[in-house]
Amino acid sequence: MNKQKVYDILLLTIAVLLILMNAIFFESKKEGFFLDEKATFHIANASYTSLGDFRTRLNNNNASIIKNFWEVYGDAPMVLGQRYSYAEVSDMFDAQKGEKFTFLETLILTIPDSHPPFYYLLFNVFDSLLVGVSLMHVGFIINIIALLLTCILLFRIIFYFTEDRFCSVLGVLFYGLSYDLINSAMYIRMYALLTFWFVLLQYLYLSMVKNNYRWDGKLLLKICIVEFFAMLTQFYAAIFIFLLFCITVIIFLVHKMTVKKYILSQIVTAVVYLIVWPVSVYQVLVNGRTEDIKNNAASFKLFSRLKEFSVLLRNSIFGGSKKILLLIFALIMLFGLLCLIKAARSDFSAFLASNRFALGVYLVIPASVFYVISAYISPWVVDRYVMPSIPIICAIIVIVFWKGSGMIVKSRYIRASIIALFVMMIYVLSLRLSPEYAFPVTADKIDFINEYQGYEALIVDPENDSEYLEVAAEVAHPYWMLVKDNQISSDQLVARFDKSTDTVVYINKFCDTDELLLIFENADIELTKCGYSTDFFDVYKYEAR
Repeated sequence: MNKQKVYDILLLTIAVLLILMNAIFFESKKEGFFLDEKATFHIANASYTSLGDFRTRLNNNNASIIKNFWEVYGDAPMVLGQRYSYAEVSDMFDAQKGEKFTFLETLILTIPDSHPPFYYLLFNVFDSLLVGVSLMHVGFIINIIALLLTCILLFRIIFYFTEDRFCSVLGVLFYGLSYDLINSAMYIRMYALLTFWFVLLQYLYLSMVKNNYRWDGKLLLKICIVEFFAMLTQFYAAIFIFLLFCITVIIFLVHKMTVKKYILSQIVTAVVYLIVWPVSVYQVLVNGRTEDIKNNAASFKLFSRLKEFSVLLRNSIFGGSKKILLLIFALIMLFGLLCLIKAARSDFSAFLASNRFALGVYLVIPASVFYVISAYISPWVVDRYVMPSIPIICAIIVIVFWKGSGMIVKSRYIRASIIALFVMMIYVLSLRLSPEYAFPVTADKIDFINEYQGYEALIVDPENDSEYLEVAAEVAHPYWMLVKDNQISSDQLVARFDKSTDTVVYINKFCDTDELLLIFENADIELTKCGYSTDFFDVYKYEAR
């Protein structure tokens, strides 16, 4: 191994360790879970059913198959009307305490969800293997592994363009110490893994260009495998894959090279994917999330959406500063223009036909266009939908600054020092921001726990909804029961409700609260508000007379 390779490994190792220590520090601040994170635990680890149970439900029920999917998803793991201890409810979300490697259940539970199954299956594997490790730490381990691998790939991508190890490692630190990576690592969903697939895919396409457009069989196979797993992780991968596909076809045709082998490989990959996970057709076309995306796409409010997402972007990698965001993008536009002018003065047509230009297209277009499309069509203005493009956006900023400033400042050490100071400044500014996915326990929740933890708990959820996951086992109530709003009547409440026991009642905000309170009143059960609520539930109390 030559000396330069040793330096590269040493610098990258130091950077990765710094990123890891920083991520661990912030992960220690995470105290609770969002509904979607609880859904991860539920879908990945529930062990309440089997294929036989599922078939029995279908055979014994004349309702539609979709309704049966919702019954399986909505009723489990808590059987409606059944009383559970706190330990029993907690165990339903953790493979370490329930059944391990429950892949069949995970696949069944994924059907009515709006996401493919790979992340849930991976979570089940890790949770089944890591005995004694909390769910929070299991999710963090999966995410941080994916993100550290992303950082290693980012080093190689930046080095492709700059051929400077200092610039490359500083680019890694720019992303690795960012607010965006911290949130990606904390949020126990599939977006960190999707980020890794995106960057790996981009690295493979750049490698193809560096290899003078030669499709060696192994490289093409790697691309197909990564695309397959990216699509099994999150459907937004289709946007990124399609952009890379279009760029590749155009560049090959411009260079008068054959694309038959490449297009055939993409068709085979798509067919294999549909054979392995045919449910994706239902998930994409029928799921309610698709309607939200269609509505956003039809709104023609691109610029207002980008303005909203710009607030998230300045938090993600610019320390929350709007001025720094605008300044950096102005500099990048200026330096990018200077680079184009320099190329035009020599031989612009030769530049357009060069590998250098193709590398720039592969670097800039997919990530930038993906960010714009995702911001435009996403159901909500939240950063997770654009997270996969952030590492490459960081790489673009560092590469363009390095190349552009090189026309003014020749010393690589001065340029590296400027980038290092910028990275340090952004990191310090980011310390002012509270990670969005830390989900700290609020003072109201602490007061609620202190006063009502000893009460039993009743959850009232709408038919075909599973928001109960948000509150189940969040507080150590001694006993829990789940009912659906369409199955409540005064007679049923009298039969199920223990009036001799103090109880808190979690009523989903999507239920008809007035009607439910009237039913409770008719059953001689007087409820009053606790003064505490969650994102999806208002909480009431019943105190035994």
